[in-house]
Amino acid sequence: MVGIAGGEFSAVNAAISRHASVYDAAVALARDTKVSAFILGGVLARVQREQSHVKEGYGGKGGWRTFIDVKLGLEYRHARYLITAYSTITSLGVDDTVISRFAALGWSKVKSILPAVTKENIGEICALAESMNRAALIAAVRERYGLPAAKPRPERKIAAPMPTTEADMTAKDTVVFRLVPKKAAYIREILQHVASVARISSSEEALYQLAVEWALHTSSAEVELSDVLDTIEKRFGITVHSSDATT
Repeated sequence: MVGIAGGEFSAVNAAISRHASVYDAAVALARDTKVSAFILGGVLARVQREQSHVKEGYGGKGGWRTFIDVKLGLEYRHARYLITAYSTITSLGVDDTVISRFAALGWSKVKSILPAVTKENIGEICALAESMNRAALIAAVRERYGLPAAKPRPERKIAAPMPTTEADMTAKDTVVFRLVPKKAAYIREILQHVASVARISSSEEALYQLAVEWALHTSSAEVELSDVLDTIEKRFGITVHSSDATT
């Protein structure tokens, strides 16, 4: 069994101690759908601190990210949030009882209120979180403790490209996505469903179908009429004609 780390949250020490190493604990807990996000963040923080992944072949440039993405099957940005949340709270100097109470709030609340938490207000924030839903909690914490408001996303104009030559109609480009296994499987399932409903033979066309449908519901997007008509025909199994006739 692995040794206990001083200054670590006791629940993280307990989770790690059930495995042969910190590395093994991280691998096992990343696959455990019932594990607390806060506990997983603590285990990942210790792996990173002790560089346990390097000893297992994930050293060098990009080694840590490969360990997170490939070996653990976690989204890298999410893993960073988990580590930040754990490290932030455990560095406040509060006891295990307070940390346990905060960790029990659930990840959606924890990540939303984390920037406002201090050693002085963590107890009050926990009390609010235990009695409110996430939206009400964020509003209350923002009003009382100055939680930064979410930055509005800039509006972007998106225009679907229209093939203009025979070469454009036949040329193929490659689009590559890197997703964790669970998300990749979900995307494949969605594309298969879209292909079936719209009577499309390829996942590539199904993806484009999804993109155009999304654009139709977004005010900042611009889509060629021909693409809109094609999408509607496939979606509903009808034939649509447009007329440029003027009176």
